Amino acid sequence: MITGAITIGILDWVLEHYWYTHGQPTHFPYKDTPIAPYDDIISCGIVPGAITAIGLAMKQDAVRDFGIGGLIYGGVTLLHHALLRNITKP
Repeated sequence: MITGAITIGILDWVLEHYWYTHGQPTHFPYKDTPIAPYDDIISCGIVPGAITAIGLAMKQDAVRDFGIGGLIYGGVTLLHHALLRNITKP
């Protein structure tokens, strides 16, 4: 699980790094939503969810656990974004 969390964290960092180093583009996947930017929804929700589903379908515990680790990291990240955008608005 820890490798899944680290890998998804690196994927999230790569997308964030591109955003910061290329003038903060506003095209897809960097468009904003009320929950989080699409890049975070993709890297923290869709990718680890797909990996988990593949692991479940293949009955491969290692793949499933890798995806679950990514979902743990991604779920907390998406919760963080949702709270910052909707609860702490000035």
